[in-house]
Amino acid sequence: MIFETQRQALITLCIRLSRKGYFAATGGNIMLRLDDKHVAVTPSATDYFSMTAADICILTLENLTQVDGIKTPSVEASLHAQLLRRRPDVHCSIHTHQPLASACTLLARSLPVPDDLQPLLGKHIPRARYAPSGTRMLAKAFAAQINSASNAYLMTNHGIVCAGRDTDDAMQNVAALEHCARQFLQQNLLHRIDKQPPQTKLLQSILRTLQQETSDTGAAIKTIRQHQPPAPVLSAIQQQQWHNWQAIKQRLQQKNLLCSASPFISARNPDDQSIWGAPADAPQPEKIRSWQEAADDPAALHLWIYARRPDITAIVSGCGTYGQLMLELCGSMPGIFDEQVRHTGIMPPPADSRQAAAKTLARGGNIASIGDTPLVMGMTAERLILNAELFEKSAKAYLLAAATGQPVKTLPWPVRYIANRRLRKDQQQARLRIQKGLLPEESTGY
Repeated sequence: MIFETQRQALITLCIRLSRKGYFAATGGNIMLRLDDKHVAVTPSATDYFSMTAADICILTLENLTQVDGIKTPSVEASLHAQLLRRRPDVHCSIHTHQPLASACTLLARSLPVPDDLQPLLGKHIPRARYAPSGTRMLAKAFAAQINSASNAYLMTNHGIVCAGRDTDDAMQNVAALEHCARQFLQQNLLHRIDKQPPQTKLLQSILRTLQQETSDTGAAIKTIRQHQPPAPVLSAIQQQQWHNWQAIKQRLQQKNLLCSASPFISARNPDDQSIWGAPADAPQPEKIRSWQEAADDPAALHLWIYARRPDITAIVSGCGTYGQLMLELCGSMPGIFDEQVRHTGIMPPPADSRQAAAKTLARGGNIASIGDTPLVMGMTAERLILNAELFEKSAKAYLLAAATGQPVKTLPWPVRYIANRRLRKDQQQARLRIQKGLLPEESTGY
């Protein structure tokens, strides 16, 4: 295998970024300069924790021809290539959807750089105009902002790109940009609290949540190594879903995405329409076949949802801190990021009854709430984990951007329409698989 050492270094960097909260689910990508002609780039729609060296794509920098790697390159490969072609001093380009800097991409204001961070990031942080993810328009808009004095860039309603002389340098710049965004957002919140007393309670709630986090977003994420009891002897699908329930629990706990009261996780078994379900603090799930067996309300609610959403195989009642805050303060959230509307859909207002909830579920979104119970759904276990991370990231970015008092940019309706069509297509394919008693296949497209 060519460039194996560099490929392994790229995987290590992806895991570091994910554990620090800078990568959300499969969102985010990296390009590494290998020599004068070749670059390594992360593959499209691949979980960082299961990624292998063979998955990493080796491309020519000149025209992005793939010369090695078993997967498809990231849709943002051309964006990174623009940076490496124009900046021969840059050897690593990182694109993230980190929450605080992403919040700043929703605002029309510039992001000031403190004096002590200017040697790392530059005196100002350029902003690329909005264009759909993975398109030539986005690469062109980004290329127009590239300059030799800036190592950090904002992309409107999308995310950020940071450049570095090596992986450590680029990683340092990613952290510096997030620190920059934190200072900017906190200062705006404090200013509004002083100047706008009628909104003090709401703003203080958002500020308190932000201040409770450490500046290093990964400090609160601890690797959980739990002893998992052996799975019972079952069909292959039911065994897989049993393990998927454990994987959902572990990943959501690692990311602090089970902060709601009494979170409950379930995984559907398409071959007999039973579910694995249990509270998130249970060591293992129980098999529940009908409403009559669902002694507690969460299990009965999940069974009711599965009956109305034949395209999903996993649900969690619960969410992260900002998701819960979003439900309490706003109730709903507009479309602000491509990946949000592509995978989770638009978050509707809370449903106050089962009848209202049925209408909400029929729209096909993967984020909903019934009363004060937040719900995250997924066509597969991996999609559920991705959707939970996207919801928390989007809620955090939206709340912090809105709290500045500035207008928050939302996505143009054509982008929302196209993304929703893609989501519906995936859901139709998942529905057909489940009807045949099979688990849906993972989607590899954006």
